[in-house]
Amino acid sequence: MISSSVYSHLEKVQEFSHSVIYRAQRKKDNLPVLIKEFKLEFNKDQISPVRRQLASIKKIKSPAISAITEYHTEDNKLSIVYEDTGAMFLSVVLQDSPTDIMSFFPLAL
Repeated sequence: MISSSVYSHLEKVQEFSHSVIYRAQRKKDNLPVLIKEFKLEFNKDQISPVRRQLASIKKIKSPAISAITEYHTEDNKLSIVYEDTGAMFLSVVLQDSPTDIMSFFPLAL
């Protein structure tokens, strides 16, 4: 689903039960991106509301939220493309150094 004509330097970063995260570079502007590709298939009725929600989320401008640059639906599968800010995944941070609840809050916020 992820097109090599659109993205280069594709590298799998994390795999979860429902999705796979890739790090890549968008060819048209060299923007570093993260691509979240869902493993589950969606039917037409499910994809339409998701598109509306993503369009709304895409409008949010906040330094605390990774910007959604675009999303793709193909063969009833969904991929969401985020701007890659170079931050670490929370799951990796917690796996590498378990933390207590009071130390976790600043990371989560």
